[in-house]
Amino acid sequence: MAFSVFTRNIRKNLGLTQQELANRLGVNRSAVRQFEADIIHMPSNRVLSAFCDLLSLDPLTVMTYILFDSNDYSTMHNWKEQVGGNISYRYCAYLVLNGWNFDSGVQLYRINEGAIRRITATVSKKRESDKKIMINSIESYISGTYITTAQMLEIFGSTLGYILCSQDIKYKGYHLVFNSKINLEVQLFNKYKTIVTEKLNYDLRVNNSCASCNEK
Repeated sequence: MAFSVFTRNIRKNLGLTQQELANRLGVNRSAVRQFEADIIHMPSNRVLSAFCDLLSLDPLTVMTYILFDSNDYSTMHNWKEQVGGNISYRYCAYLVLNGWNFDSGVQLYRINEGAIRRITATVSKKRESDKKIMINSIESYISGTYITTAQMLEIFGSTLGYILCSQDIKYKGYHLVFNSKINLEVQLFNKYKTIVTEKLNYDLRVNNSCASCNEK
């Protein structure tokens, strides 16, 4: 979802004209026109703060909505609960708030004839556009209520190898996000910490919420 669509949806759902929204945000009308025309692709910190005040929401929730959600304004105050099943959305928003570029949203990759993997987003460091990172959630790999360590390694290994080695774009890393509120994902994260990657020129790192595989 683009910032332009977000701005237009908020204005229409609140029943405001462009001038009225401009007044509420503390900008001029031409700025709102540029937001809605997709001339300005992301809000400045001041504009984001004004949207947060207008909607009574925190910056992480508003940025998550800007990046990923296409529903109407009425869903926003339940966004934290809705996004619980895909916490990688909020992780991407966190990176953007901390200076990363949001390059693309959800993508599907065909691994083989019977498997398609979903990637949440790709991001890159500002002023270092060649350093692209893929973001995904462990949820996208889980098809049932239990998965063995061997199954997880096989799924993750084949996906990681295909995405990092077979694409035209050279990715520098792959971040896999776990939801600490879901027991199965906590169990998988604890197993994941024991993994040692071999035969790939990448370092595996884990912390309390995310595992990353970065090029050496």
